[in-house]
Amino acid sequence: MIEIALAALLLVQEPPSDEKIKQLIDQLGADYEDERVAARKELEKVGAPAEPHLVDALTKEDYRIRKGCLELLTILKSQKAVERASGIFRSATEEKTVRESAFSYLRVTGKPAEDVMIEALDSAETGWRREALLHLTEIKSEKCAEKVAALYDKETDKALKETAFQCLQNVGKPAQPFLLKLLGSQDATVRKGALAGLKKIGATGDEIFEPVSKLFLIESDPQTLAEATEVLKTGGEKSIPIYLEGLRSAQEIVRVESINGLRTLKPDSALEPLAKLFETDGSEKVREDAAAAVEQYGAKAEDALVRAFDNANAKVRWRALVGLQTIKAEKPYARIAELFRNDKDPDVHKKAFDYLKAMGARAEKELLIALKDEMKEIREQAIDALGGAKCEAAIEPLLDLVTDLDENIRTRAMGALCRIGPKAIEAAKAAAEAKKIKPKARDLIIAMYHQEEVEGILLKLMSKEGGTGYYDGQFADLDKFGRERAMPVLVKIATDREHKLRVETANQQQMKELAIMAVGVLGGADQATALEEAMKANAPVAEEHEEFVISLYRLGRKGPYEALLKQVTKDVEAELKKDHKGEAYGMLFTAGKLQARVGERAPALASYERLAKVLEEHKQTREEIYADSLYNIACLLALMGEKTRAVEALGRAVDAGFKDRSWIEMDRDLASIRDDAGYKALMADAKRFERKLPD
Repeated sequence: MIEIALAALLLVQEPPSDEKIKQLIDQLGADYEDERVAARKELEKVGAPAEPHLVDALTKEDYRIRKGCLELLTILKSQKAVERASGIFRSATEEKTVRESAFSYLRVTGKPAEDVMIEALDSAETGWRREALLHLTEIKSEKCAEKVAALYDKETDKALKETAFQCLQNVGKPAQPFLLKLLGSQDATVRKGALAGLKKIGATGDEIFEPVSKLFLIESDPQTLAEATEVLKTGGEKSIPIYLEGLRSAQEIVRVESINGLRTLKPDSALEPLAKLFETDGSEKVREDAAAAVEQYGAKAEDALVRAFDNANAKVRWRALVGLQTIKAEKPYARIAELFRNDKDPDVHKKAFDYLKAMGARAEKELLIALKDEMKEIREQAIDALGGAKCEAAIEPLLDLVTDLDENIRTRAMGALCRIGPKAIEAAKAAAEAKKIKPKARDLIIAMYHQEEVEGILLKLMSKEGGTGYYDGQFADLDKFGRERAMPVLVKIATDREHKLRVETANQQQMKELAIMAVGVLGGADQATALEEAMKANAPVAEEHEEFVISLYRLGRKGPYEALLKQVTKDVEAELKKDHKGEAYGMLFTAGKLQARVGERAPALASYERLAKVLEEHKQTREEIYADSLYNIACLLALMGEKTRAVEALGRAVDAGFKDRSWIEMDRDLASIRDDAGYKALMADAKRFERKLPD
């Protein structure tokens, strides 16, 4: 039984004879369809062994046999019938369905069918032209470029024309001359596609620079223009003449791109054309871009911008003023002053004033004139500017404004007088004596003067980064200014939570704490009472509570200090026993701060050193409190004469995150180590003061 089964299997697997295959091929031309279908199925089963016979049969007279053989060769993806199938397809006398089968066969043969597919581009059949284009695109034919370009030029079918264009974009370098020609198309999509095709085939800037330059000058499509601009950028200075010509383009987007190109290269030859465009162009965007480009020339642009003052367009005059202010030009001062006095346009008038205002004392004459300007805003700013410039010539006009009907003008005038300083204060006293101003106004001017002076002194006690602290002799300048004058201001800042500062600062809390500290150093019993009442009103949540306690201690009222220190010391031990010790860190720091500020240096040093050790043990050395503790240790050691240890602790503080170099330089606690070589080396090492971004 096994032998019979094997014999049967071998019989089934054995391919039919050549004679049998030929018979099946002849059956493809049978009169009855079922016979033709049966033959086709059998030949499909035969597969590759039938291939040579199918190729030979392409010469049979019966068109049905030829058609059937081509269909089977297509299924087999045979490469052996390309020549004969090409001949069949080319034959004008061949039956159409056979030609279609030949074309279908050639369509799957890839590169070997390249030549005949190129010929098919001339076919009258739209479908054949389309499929030929797809075939040539797929095989990335380079031989077809000229023929595809010709088809694109004459093709009337829109979809087919697009297919031809896509083919051109993918056939490589041979398509370059045709794509360059298409840059002149009336269709923006075609121009854009041509540029994309040139980029895809690797056309270099030198090869396409000239035709793309021509396109750039007339392009109206933003995307296409952007692509053209990218090509021009590769030309560097060679692009300058193109950009200069582009400034004269009728297309706004071309003028804008030309300006941008010239801004990048900034050739001297472009300054005058850009300035002319700024003065004359009808587009606000073009004028703005041109003005920004002119500004880039700095001092070289001054004359061109000043020339724009004669322009009939007020917007041009206004923008010229902006440009001159941007480049900080001082030479055209006289022309701008003239413009301020004479220009009738309110925006130009205001912008000219902005320039003059920024000049400070130099613009004294014009600022004095501005005190009587029709625009209230200008009058107000002129008052402020004269005060800021400490212009003594403005004292009398400002005193006149102290009686102005407008409250805001009056307040600003008094503020300006207080900023001018002692001469203005004396003039205010004399004016009150002469009954030119009311005594109340005089007193307010004096109070404002005292406030600004005191606040200014406090502001100088902050580092550039807004840091502050305490050291002996810190408030010497306030003492010099006069305790009787300074104290009312200090108490007001220290105790009145609604008090508004006159100086501009982002660190109002530090100003408040400095004022409390200053009262503790310079004040007496009356001030102690005021501090105590303020502390009670705000305790225990006020941020400045510790400063209140320390200042009261200095003023002889030690109870709050002793109570707070006792409570903190007790709470530290309890908090250190907890899993989360954050509260303990803060309490230890507070203990050290309290002890250090009242002069108990040894206990303070012990508190800070214990805190540093605890933080190290719990790997919390990246916390800000760690760096601050090390810094305070350095200060205490320096005050105690341990210079070497102080320098070492300061270095550790800096490395741990204390980067406020200007405060280190200000802090007199470190005076004893200023000449130490280690201190000098640390302060000279800029890298150690660089702030690192958090991980």
